[in-house]
Amino acid sequence: MPTKHFPLPLRFSIPMVLVLFGGLISAFSFQREVAYSNSRAERQTLAEAKFAADQTSSSLEYLFRKGDVEGANLVVSKLGGNQMLRFAALVDEKDQILLSTKYELRDSPIQQTPLRPLVPAVQKVRYSLAGETFLTEGNNVVRSIYPVTLGAKQGEIRPSKVGSLVIEYDLTEVKQRANSNALQRSMESTVVLVLLSIGVWFLFERTVTRRAHLLERTSEQFAQGNLGVRTELSGSDEIAQISSAFDRMAERIQINQQELKNLADRRALFNQLAAQIRESLELDQVLNTSVQAIRQLFNIDRCKFLWYQVDGEIKEFKLSCVSTDISQATKLSYYPIQELPTLQEKFLKPEIFRLDNLETDQQLSEADRGLLLMNGFKSLLCTAVHTHSNGIGIIVCEHFQNQHTWSDDEVELLATVADQLAIAISQADLYQSSRNSAGTAAMQANKLQNTLAELQQTQAQLIHTEKMSSLGQLVAGVAHEINNPVSFIYGNLECAKDYLDNLLFLVDLYEKSYPEGNSTITTFTERMDLPFVIEDFPKLMESMKMGAERIRQIVLSLRDFSRLDEAEYKTVNIHDGLDSTVMMLKHRLKNQSDRGEIGVIREYREIPPITCHAGQLNQVFMNIIANAIDAIDEQHNRRQREADNDPVQITIETSLTDDEHARISIRDNGPGIPETVKQKLFDPFFTTKEIGKGTGLGLSISYQIVTEKHAGRLVCLSTVGEGTEFQIDIPLNVEQQVKERQQAAAALGESPVISQEPAISP
Repeated sequence: MPTKHFPLPLRFSIPMVLVLFGGLISAFSFQREVAYSNSRAERQTLAEAKFAADQTSSSLEYLFRKGDVEGANLVVSKLGGNQMLRFAALVDEKDQILLSTKYELRDSPIQQTPLRPLVPAVQKVRYSLAGETFLTEGNNVVRSIYPVTLGAKQGEIRPSKVGSLVIEYDLTEVKQRANSNALQRSMESTVVLVLLSIGVWFLFERTVTRRAHLLERTSEQFAQGNLGVRTELSGSDEIAQISSAFDRMAERIQINQQELKNLADRRALFNQLAAQIRESLELDQVLNTSVQAIRQLFNIDRCKFLWYQVDGEIKEFKLSCVSTDISQATKLSYYPIQELPTLQEKFLKPEIFRLDNLETDQQLSEADRGLLLMNGFKSLLCTAVHTHSNGIGIIVCEHFQNQHTWSDDEVELLATVADQLAIAISQADLYQSSRNSAGTAAMQANKLQNTLAELQQTQAQLIHTEKMSSLGQLVAGVAHEINNPVSFIYGNLECAKDYLDNLLFLVDLYEKSYPEGNSTITTFTERMDLPFVIEDFPKLMESMKMGAERIRQIVLSLRDFSRLDEAEYKTVNIHDGLDSTVMMLKHRLKNQSDRGEIGVIREYREIPPITCHAGQLNQVFMNIIANAIDAIDEQHNRRQREADNDPVQITIETSLTDDEHARISIRDNGPGIPETVKQKLFDPFFTTKEIGKGTGLGLSISYQIVTEKHAGRLVCLSTVGEGTEFQIDIPLNVEQQVKERQQAAAALGESPVISQEPAISP
């Protein structure tokens, strides 16, 4: 079973647990402190209110017995000096407020003041002659109601004039201060806990996390193949011991892998060299591959291939290719073979020339050996390669950094490589000769074929261009003629709507002013169903406005589409051209006798404006979408399936490719295109339609517009029975791409019009 891992590292999880635990404690302490503070404030305020009400009621009774109303007023007013006091009021036996800290309440019936809800409690205290002090309004207000004897007749057991003293204290501010103090104490404890957590995190970071991360990173690099990496952690703790064991294991694995790699590399390089020499027919590729593979196979500093050439009495060794370390290229750029006569003799002998140590070997003359030593050479291994065309090549293996003793295996291996290289060179010579002959014949045939294709394309383009130019002028004229009256109608609709609103408002005013009306007018109103007319006429005007707007959109599409004969490049939004084309073909998308309406699904992604021939691209869109509609119309045997399960539709999708092209994909779910037809799809004058319904020029000219005029790509993807998709790739900067193609063609001496084979995919 897989080991379950804790979701977070210890350096984060332990401080987080401490912070969470501390947060819970702080929250609990905060709630407890708040509750205690509120309870204490309530108790103190209750006691204070009870005491104040008792003392004040006694003072008022005394003052009223003496008839000192001013003194009583002074006593009540002094109560207002308490900031917690909401108000204090003395109500007489008739529920009339005699005195109050709020002067606007004095001499007013309590029922007509905001204190009206207190009437039952006041009457209760006045009847029972027993004071009450209690909490109310969510324990945020302390209210005291005490009876006050305002006067008694002689001999009365129960005074006839008994008023009530009402005092209210507001606890909101006290509780807020208590909450603030509790919050401050909780925040202080939280800060202390956070600092403690940071200390714990820092301790883990210093003692465990960094060392564990180093071990983890080293393991990842080791797993990725970097066998030379080591942790090199010191110490006597468990992580240091694991690190030491890991380093020892890595050292052993690196040694074993290097031995296996050396053996596998030699075998793989030799097999690769042999296969490439046998299979390749390009001489330069054969030689370059050989010297590179030999240098890797023998692990030497440099490998060369020289051709021995004889021109009359002039004999020389010509360097053909070399493989060496790039950092040593400038140091080894000079090879004085022409100044080494004894070395030249060794080169031309059939046996392999082996020179292990230039400083001690006596096979060469002193002059040759001294010149080689001066140029940094220390060891050489050379062999001649004799071809069937009597050519002689030389393979030279060199060491210049360290002296190397050549083994018998290396000598034997080089001889085998030389034999295979001689066969490959002979095959390459024969192949080159036959290819030159075939190339000459193919060049002539290709020239004739290109000439014929250009004539056909020129003829087709002239015919189609003339037709589309006339069509563009006609469409532009029709759009202009339609636009003038439509603009007049659309502009007057707003005025007509204003007139209508005024008339309807007038009718409404008349009905309100003369509700009974005239019998003749009433009869005519009922006959014409005036309420219905009032309701329906604005809808009628709105539908007329929508119709005019629709005609304006059609005119705009006609104008966009009529740019077929514009030759200059313009920066346009490719989506506008697609929408205009769909608008032009909307009549063909509607319900037909043998099929339902063809749905058009637009999946447009964000594409920057494109500099192109907008009218020509509209022509391409028109040809492809019209062909898709034609293909769908031919499916007479699928009517019921289309109507029920698989409705016919055309999907237009735009996107950006990785090579900065705008891709327009037009896909239908029609019958698809057979493979035999796809091969000829873009040929001029090829058509599968009946005589009179198609010229065979639409897709041919579309392909020419995309590939030649816009340096783009046009690809057909189709499966019989599933549908067809045309992918149009247009560069974001068409003008620049076309110029680059023309310049490349001119440099090759070809026609500036770049012809391409149509891209047909299954």
